Amino acid sequence: RVLFLDHDDTAVASTASIHHPAHCETVRVLRPDLTPVSIDEWFELNHNPGIGEYLKSLFSPEQQKEEHRIWLQRMEEAGCPPFYDGFLDILERFQAAGGKLVVVSHSPSAVIEGHYATTRVKPDLVYGWDQDEAKRKPAPFPVHDALAKLGYSKEQAVMLDDLSPGIKMAKAAGIPSIHAAWAYSVPSIDAYMKVETEAQCATVEAFAALIEPAIVSLKGEAAKI
Repeated sequence: RVLFLDHDDTAVASTASIHHPAHCETVRVLRPDLTPVSIDEWFELNHNPGIGEYLKSLFSPEQQKEEHRIWLQRMEEAGCPPFYDGFLDILERFQAAGGKLVVVSHSPSAVIEGHYATTRVKPDLVYGWDQDEAKRKPAPFPVHDALAKLGYSKEQAVMLDDLSPGIKMAKAAGIPSIHAAWAYSVPSIDAYMKVETEAQCATVEAFAALIEPAIVSLKGEAAKI
């Protein structure tokens, strides 16, 4: 009944065009003594130890503020990255059947809402980057808060994500998770996901097939009302 979903590299193809280039620019400006990491290394660092911890290891508190400014500017200049082919159709069908969509991401809420504003899909709730670590994934707060607001139990929810923060959040909140593996393949991440998630989907089509029974069930329940 409730689909929690990540945004970057789950719904939209954004890391290669926005987030990694922004990070490379930040390193060149703030830490010219360093060589920016490759995109695969960037994915691995987002996976472990997580983007927040990684940035703390590179930048001082003042530099982190400038890093955040460069990142926001890059997102504003880039506009809306493309949604993966077929992904919005799945979300639209899920919502039309009565399902609820909750986006939980490390991108700013306003940016996520702006991306969806270009589509026919409107998430029921959005949890973006929050300066309070206790309120952003991998903390379970977004799941607990959303289920309370929507009136559903953890048994009625699932999480879809491409990286460990969302999976750790799901596990801490007691809901199952699905690996969105269609954006890229990094061996260390793939190995982790095979152990820690209940299902792995290498393509959007595979995810569509996985969630189809839930859509059919929701439609059946709606028809009885």
